[in-house]
Amino acid sequence: MVDMLIFWDERESPISLQHFIERLRTELFGLGVDAHFIALANEHDPKNGRLKASMRGLLDYVVELGPKRLLCFGSHPSVLGRLIQPALKCSLHTNQLPMSMDKSSKKKVRLEPVARFLLGGDIWTSDNLSSNYIFCDSEDMSDESTAVGLVLEDDRFNLYESQLEKVGLTVSTFSKKNIFENYQTQLKHVGLLMISSEVDPDGKLIDIANALGKPVLLISEFGVALGVEDGVNGWVTYSATEQRLLQCLVNWKGMSSDARRVLSQYSKRHQSKRSGISKYFSQFDLKSHKELNSFQKIS
Repeated sequence: MVDMLIFWDERESPISLQHFIERLRTELFGLGVDAHFIALANEHDPKNGRLKASMRGLLDYVVELGPKRLLCFGSHPSVLGRLIQPALKCSLHTNQLPMSMDKSSKKKVRLEPVARFLLGGDIWTSDNLSSNYIFCDSEDMSDESTAVGLVLEDDRFNLYESQLEKVGLTVSTFSKKNIFENYQTQLKHVGLLMISSEVDPDGKLIDIANALGKPVLLISEFGVALGVEDGVNGWVTYSATEQRLLQCLVNWKGMSSDARRVLSQYSKRHQSKRSGISKYFSQFDLKSHKELNSFQKIS
């Protein structure tokens, strides 16, 4: 029996959605899961993984394949999944994607409240506190930059800027709102995010940075790590003036390109396990992904 059937919408699909689906495919392959992918399309060709939007077409395909679980990603796949749910013999899992990845929801803005009610399920986004999971498209991100990003709303902004100037690191500044709305542009040429825990109490900015392969230097005077693990997805210091903070910046500046690339990959994997794709699949009681536990910490 097939473990999972992944149902998504390829019609006018943005590149970020295509990258997301490939990440799902890669993760499931690493987990050894027997997963099939079927896409909503403009042509009906089930043998090649494409279905026209039809309750009957989807139900017939699911019955023939016989998966244990049907996972729907996006507005139209999730609505179709909900509509055929009474006839399903497998479990159904629906997923709301960010508007930037879900072209169908953009076209049906007036129907969105109804669609959201029908969808239920898990929410994937980076700018909503009610979201369950985060995915950020990191394909065009650079892992070569040594520039340090600072958040303008940070009360210690001036202090951090002064410290970075002493070390000789380039500073890139942006507002918290801009990161949520346009993270790719804001963080594309940033190598490290330096931030106070008070600015990001829910850890969303840290998750976004890590998802893009950017480690985080967290200054947490109240002892809260917010998911940052030393040498894996960044570093934690407990004072804005302690020597360790300056040492972390000096180490970052002198770090080799290879070490920065490794740290970038660690950051992505850590975020995936904490709030992303790996975290999502952990709910299905699949075997653990051994690679995710193989970090060699970088000081």
